[in-house]
Amino acid sequence: AQTATFILDLSDEQIASSPTLLQRELRLSEQGLLQTIQSHPTFIRAYFDLGFLYQAWAARFDESKLVQAEDVLLDAVARFPNNPLSSWALVGVYLDEGKFVEALELADRALALDPRVKNSQLRYLLTLKLISEPEQALAKLDEFSLSDPSIVAIITPYLEKDVSSKQQEMELLFRYYYDAAF
Repeated sequence: AQTATFILDLSDEQIASSPTLLQRELRLSEQGLLQTIQSHPTFIRAYFDLGFLYQAWAARFDESKLVQAEDVLLDAVARFPNNPLSSWALVGVYLDEGKFVEALELADRALALDPRVKNSQLRYLLTLKLISEPEQALAKLDEFSLSDPSIVAIITPYLEKDVSSKQQEMELLFRYYYDAAF
């Protein structure tokens, strides 16, 4: 996760100056996470970290890595069907891939696992934002705020955030990975 975050935070100039070294670091991280998953298949965080690593790799070097991110996270959803974090990580990949129908369908299922979980509500609202459904997001925000009014102050800056550039969109997608991002 630290490798992925570090690489995403680098400027284009920094990436261009050391692509071989950075990709070597990505491969080392990938190998470690694959070994962790193989030896400890119930360690859910390794799946999230690997999916996130592939997303960062795709964003900076090789878009085809999104397919691997999707595969890893589909496996996580299958292995941990009652953990909404598996689904939210995959929703983030679907959004990154532009698969908005799949993202919303999975977001609905993730939210249904426990609709009272604030982080699920926040991710659901971000999903609606990123698929350009502002009216639906506001309606859901009204619904969620009935049980917890604090959600309005937390999510409003994100709902108002400009996502006209890929970098701005990536900043919102980053929220799918980190549990404590809100």
